[in-house]
Amino acid sequence: MDNYLKENFGYVEYNSSEEALQRWRKACWLVKNPKRRFRFTANLSKRSEADAIRHTFKTNFRVAVIVSQAAIQFIQGLSDYKVPENVEAAGFQICAEELESIDEADDEKKLRSHEEKPVIRNGLRRKLSTYDLLPGDILHLNIGDQVPADGLFISGGSLLINLFSLTGDSKPVHASGVGIPFLLPGKEVQYLITQDACDPCSNDSACASDDLICLLVRDLDSCCLDKQKQAALKIRCLTKNKPENRVRIARAGAIKPLITLISSSDPEVQEYSVTAILNLSLCDENKKMIAAYGAIKPLVRALREGTSTVKENAACALLHLSQIEENKVAIGRSGAIPLLVNLLERGGSRGKEDACTALYLLCSAQENKGRAVQAGVMQPLVGLMADLGSSMVEMAVSVVSRLLGAVEARVALVEEEGIPVLVELVEVGTQRQKEIAVGVLLQLCEDSVEYRTKVGLAGAVPLLMALAQSGANRRKQKVKKLMELLRQS
Repeated sequence: MDNYLKENFGYVEYNSSEEALQRWRKACWLVKNPKRRFRFTANLSKRSEADAIRHTFKTNFRVAVIVSQAAIQFIQGLSDYKVPENVEAAGFQICAEELESIDEADDEKKLRSHEEKPVIRNGLRRKLSTYDLLPGDILHLNIGDQVPADGLFISGGSLLINLFSLTGDSKPVHASGVGIPFLLPGKEVQYLITQDACDPCSNDSACASDDLICLLVRDLDSCCLDKQKQAALKIRCLTKNKPENRVRIARAGAIKPLITLISSSDPEVQEYSVTAILNLSLCDENKKMIAAYGAIKPLVRALREGTSTVKENAACALLHLSQIEENKVAIGRSGAIPLLVNLLERGGSRGKEDACTALYLLCSAQENKGRAVQAGVMQPLVGLMADLGSSMVEMAVSVVSRLLGAVEARVALVEEEGIPVLVELVEVGTQRQKEIAVGVLLQLCEDSVEYRTKVGLAGAVPLLMALAQSGANRRKQKVKKLMELLRQS
């Protein structure tokens, strides 16, 4: 029986021919469980489906792929493949058999080379297969891409290439337009800074590796403006939401070169470096270090001369630095207060909030109160207090309360018609706003009989009487003391 089966059916295995498998099925047509009987042999219906798909794949490639001369050289570099004369005469540069070999070998690298990549040719951006590349094309690479052909690295922040298959060294090589500009085909891009990858901070939640941080710090000191720009942008992104990145990047030495870049004439470099310093200043450990390395004067210069975004970010950075007591006087003496007052008056909503908060912190130092009053801070503060629909009413009245420790601040508040505004807050403000407004009025009335008369004429007495009936004991005590002073006037 064995000889009979061998002569008529051969050895029936998974890779047996379809004809032999068909004869075997006909000979074993009567079985109790066909699925179990043929479980170790090929599924002929699935095999026919795969053949149909392979035929379609082959046909589609034969129509779609037209390979350039550069691609022919690349293919010949990979193997001894040559385009048959009849295929080349028909206008094709790769035959169906070659494509079929790629399919049968499941060669992912060869297949990926047919994927379309963004390419700039003759100044126009388009998507082309890597087999259609021509000398002079500019190819945009991303992390994980294979370098498709010999080329030069011309643009980008930093590029790490894996050359293990060429050199046997597993450590990636840093390529640049100055040091190692040459790119070899088949090498994998492990790290690349591009504008598209980081705008706006698309991977800002990632935890940076030590190698990446060292690379970025080195690029900050580069002579190439583009590398400096991309490194500052990447640091800005990495420090946006990750406190651990802020500490590690600061310890790696990024603060000094970033401070230097704040004075750059390039507006983008200035914006990225100011914002990176802002993000680093969110960490308490970095605040003293940033000030010690001389960041205050460049930030003040950016606050004076930068774009609107740079001004707002510089104000926010100064805000965080002013949380350290010894920095307050230094920031005040640097000329920052008049610029913050100007931002409070003319800036956007975020700029006004940061400027107001920075002034509140800075004016805890006595000498800064006079600087703020001389810069005209009282006028915009009274305007903000009068805008009851604004979210800055409470902060503005808090700054006014802190400034009243200086005599010139009390004079300026009365001259700017601040008393009627404060009385209105006592009437319609929130509980917190009412308490602060009462405290400000109390400081004014303690200073001058003239001010008491103005507060009384503004209609404060009936409001204070109503306010004395409710609220916390602390506020009640202030109200009663203020009412006693008004009775004496």
